[in-house]
Amino acid sequence: MIDVALVVPSMHATPIDNTQLARLLAKLDEVDVVEDANDAGALSQLALSTTEKARAKQENQLATIFRAYSIDAHNLQDFLQDPASLPASLINAVPKRQIEFAAGRWCARQALRQLGYCDSAEIGIGEHRSPIWPQGFIGSISHSQGLALAVVGHSALFDAVGIDLEAILPQTSARSVSSHLACASELALGEMHGLPFAVWVSLLFSAKESLFKALYPAVGRYFHFHDAQADGLNLRQRRLSLRLSQHLSEKHTAGQAYTVRFAMNEHNVITRCVLLKA
Repeated sequence: MIDVALVVPSMHATPIDNTQLARLLAKLDEVDVVEDANDAGALSQLALSTTEKARAKQENQLATIFRAYSIDAHNLQDFLQDPASLPASLINAVPKRQIEFAAGRWCARQALRQLGYCDSAEIGIGEHRSPIWPQGFIGSISHSQGLALAVVGHSALFDAVGIDLEAILPQTSARSVSSHLACASELALGEMHGLPFAVWVSLLFSAKESLFKALYPAVGRYFHFHDAQADGLNLRQRRLSLRLSQHLSEKHTAGQAYTVRFAMNEHNVITRCVLLKA
């Protein structure tokens, strides 16, 4: 199964602030266009850019909300709809877990409202702590380094969405977890494109987390990091291709490929996997 406890961010990771996260989110929707369309290769790239623009336009209909939080009881109340809205399963949880949950759900409620959802009902907790979205909506939640974010869309437009925010791992941590995360050919892919090892491992981890979040509602169970393998990377378009190496469900079979968009800065990486409605 995908185990988020496998990778432990450095205690010395540089915190990401609202402005930096906003810039990373904006990059997720950027599409680079070729400047020279005089040869066949450029024309092919131009066609790809046109397709990417159309996809990005549809993905712009997703609502994304983020907000900073701190680990204290006062801040916890700021995110709860009422003092009793913390689920029973979290009443005795450590403050960090409580505030992360409440901040993520706060972002999700705001994103839902941005899309016209007016009900005051709480977002439920499903099996393996996955969010239960209101009928007609689909979304994903992530938190890292004191920032929570949620992305939500109409299920009439999107089949699935997963988002993940991570700190770039220290070199020693990246080395220690790399074999649990990826096979040799995947690790070589990042090196072939000139990415530092720790950056590539961090990107792979985040991309596979986004894929897991996107597919879980349909698959209904945990699956392993090695059940999806990176087989393509486009740094200019900020796209990573993940292909299933195992049969996960009737809808998600071995050999099926998924595109994960990403954006990075010196200290952080954010990824998003979106499946459009056919």
